[in-house]
Amino acid sequence: MIATSSGLFELAAGLRQGADAVEELARQFHVFERNAAIISALTLYAGRPSRRAKALATDLRAYAANQWLRDRRHESPAASASNKHRAWFRILRIRDGEPIGWRQILNLEKVCNAQALRLQTKSCESD
Repeated sequence: MIATSSGLFELAAGLRQGADAVEELARQFHVFERNAAIISALTLYAGRPSRRAKALATDLRAYAANQWLRDRRHESPAASASNKHRAWFRILRIRDGEPIGWRQILNLEKVCNAQALRLQTKSCESD
């Protein structure tokens, strides 16, 4: 069987389309994982949303400038690490060592809370 050039182009186009779909799924998963790590870390802080976002951002900057420089070589933090330390590690691992500003954290919390509310409302409507 001899493949025609048009057949090869169609095959290549189909493979590219499939690869694009996989890349988009990977990107969406990365965004979900990043958002989940940040929202989860916020639960470790007390206070109003802006206060929690500021505290997390401050801690992330301090961790990134100090302990992260040693921790980044490992797959996970030490077994004795606190929950906050584990959360900071997870966030910086996902963000390639870059901390995040408090306003971004606060905006993310608002978006995720709105999405969760929409999901709950849809769930309640379907009951």
